[in-house]
Amino acid sequence: MNLKKNSKAKIVPIIISVSFIFFVAILFFGLNLYFSAAKTLKSGENLFKSITKNEPPVFSANFRLWENNCRSLLKKVNFIDRLSGRYLSRRYRIDEFGELAEEINRLLPELVGQEGQRTYFVLLQNDREIRPSGGFMGSYAKVKFANGGLKEVFFQDIYVPDGQAVGHVDPPLPIQVAFKQGWWKLRDSNWDPDFPSAAKTIEWFFQKGGEEKADGLIALNFSLVKEIIRVLGPLYLADYRQSVDENNLYQVAQSHSEIDFFPGSTQKKEIIADLGLALTEKIKNTQADGLKKILGVIYKGLAEKQILMTFKNPSLNDFVDRQGWNGALKKVKPSKNKDFDDYLYWVETNLGANKANCCIKREIRHEIDFGQGKTVKESLSLFYKNEGKFSTGIPPFFWGGTYVNYLRIYLPLSYRVTSIDVNGKNLPAEEITLEMKKDFGLQELGFFVRIPAQKETTVEVNYEISLAEVPENYSLSLQKQPGVAGFLYGLNVKSKTGSFVYESEIFKDQVLNFVLGYDKIRQR
Repeated sequence: MNLKKNSKAKIVPIIISVSFIFFVAILFFGLNLYFSAAKTLKSGENLFKSITKNEPPVFSANFRLWENNCRSLLKKVNFIDRLSGRYLSRRYRIDEFGELAEEINRLLPELVGQEGQRTYFVLLQNDREIRPSGGFMGSYAKVKFANGGLKEVFFQDIYVPDGQAVGHVDPPLPIQVAFKQGWWKLRDSNWDPDFPSAAKTIEWFFQKGGEEKADGLIALNFSLVKEIIRVLGPLYLADYRQSVDENNLYQVAQSHSEIDFFPGSTQKKEIIADLGLALTEKIKNTQADGLKKILGVIYKGLAEKQILMTFKNPSLNDFVDRQGWNGALKKVKPSKNKDFDDYLYWVETNLGANKANCCIKREIRHEIDFGQGKTVKESLSLFYKNEGKFSTGIPPFFWGGTYVNYLRIYLPLSYRVTSIDVNGKNLPAEEITLEMKKDFGLQELGFFVRIPAQKETTVEVNYEISLAEVPENYSLSLQKQPGVAGFLYGLNVKSKTGSFVYESEIFKDQVLNFVLGYDKIRQR
């Protein structure tokens, strides 16, 4: 009895001592990590300011300090991660962010032209008038870097190079059907859903309009600018004697741009330039904590395709491609053995010459049936609701109206489409355009869908495929369009043994994997 008490009496102090030592160690490493992170943030702020305030002489020193601090911080994070049994890696994807930071640091000198000059065109897209790359390109910014410093930011109306272009280019058929003008212009040139391909067309039109060659194109949506202003706080436009925040940004920009606008007028350029320069100056003077928030907004925007980018430099271009930041169509390969790989992407284009996407709600229902043996049947239903109050715009109060949507649906080449219905009525073959994109392993189905104000429209597409053998695994790659806000997506996977229902709000590309078991379907 006494021996047991003595043993316990000896063990308790040991446990307390070990716990205390562990607590002190955690506290030490935690404080060390905190100060290291603060030091890294400060060096990042100094680097950012040397770039944006065009101070090339200090770029190299600031960059080296930032790079060294990043490496030191990552080593400490990885050490604590190992102590935690890789909890941080599982919970916060530490390894992934570490690799991303190292690669960005490797490419940053090239991006900001440390060894010369770099010119980028930033396409300012209005996602309330949805287009394949995110929105209508009403304006653009020309951003120049030289020797590691931001040399110039210049804003221009897209109609200026448009008006200087000579010659004639036939438009894609849907643009001609919608606008009946007979020509294709720069402002409508982001037509291809594969942004790297669209970028080549956009650059061609820019050069025909007298613009210089760019080292890269960046497509930036209005929604992301609004989110950055929400984080930074209001902007003051001295020439207009007006304060602009995330709530009135659209109304101010749209009113000054569109009312009494005609090709050749300067009011749109002036308001966009004033907003853009005010925002640029505010970002330049933002401290480390604010910059961290802006980076968070941008990183989220990249994942949700509110920003797309493509570059001439092979290393930069390869990087954004691997990260999925270039808005490329996925390349689909035929399924092998008992693994069935599927793909789905739908792309909307507003050809109503309005901002109807201010008020469009959408929900997607998708069903796939494996219960027919080697024949797989799929049904895709798209539910649209136009919550706009008026059928046409009433500037400056309302810019929406009927949503004239040229809808394109991308499926693997091997599928057979059996029917397309709009509001329960079969769409005639002559109203559907079919194009094979063999380089991507895809087929494109295109047709017009009109959603009047205060109305709902349903599109249903049915298709099927015959497989060599009954699949055991199913993988669906679901691609989301740039500029489209989150939407509800429901998938019902059916087989002879039962069904599995997946439902989620979609904000970015998804890959869904399922095991088609003999007893039941389960998600991997």
